[in-house]
Amino acid sequence: MEQAKNMGCPTLSPEDDKGTGQRLDKKTASQHSELEYLKDIRREFGLREQDLFSEPRFIDSFTLPATMKHVREARARVENLAYSVGIDESKRFDLSLAVGEAVANAIEHGNGNNPNGSFTVRCLATPRLVCVSVSDHGPGFNPDELPDLSESLLCDRGRGLHCIFALMDKVGFDFASGTTVRMVKFC
Repeated sequence: MEQAKNMGCPTLSPEDDKGTGQRLDKKTASQHSELEYLKDIRREFGLREQDLFSEPRFIDSFTLPATMKHVREARARVENLAYSVGIDESKRFDLSLAVGEAVANAIEHGNGNNPNGSFTVRCLATPRLVCVSVSDHGPGFNPDELPDLSESLLCDRGRGLHCIFALMDKVGFDFASGTTVRMVKFC
């Protein structure tokens, strides 16, 4: 399993690549992408800057084929990041279960179980919180139209998002380009 990398606080401002005519090298572009991710999380969930920039801070981003055998890898990588910043076992279990549900949904609903499809996971872990985003290229759904949990209790399926809402402290969705489920667990 690839080790998490400690990114430290990005020192870029959003203007660093705009209007200068300069090309960003790979490392700088990666840091800029991470800064944009942090800004998105902060804006969506109203998080404090000190929660996102506390040290140590680890960020991991990866894309995997849309097959159920990759659910375990996605869960393990997020759990490894959480372990790296000292998150306790019960919170890591909650994270792992929620990530597994989100990834399974991305594979089944976002990719239609097409093994040629893919999903992307981005994770930020600090001693204060863990943020995870799971993205696919699917058509999305209306979160306001989720069936009531009592309607799905006797069904074999249909409880994944309810589990995510129960396990995570904050959950949000973005449908601008496919479907992204963003989840935050405070530690």
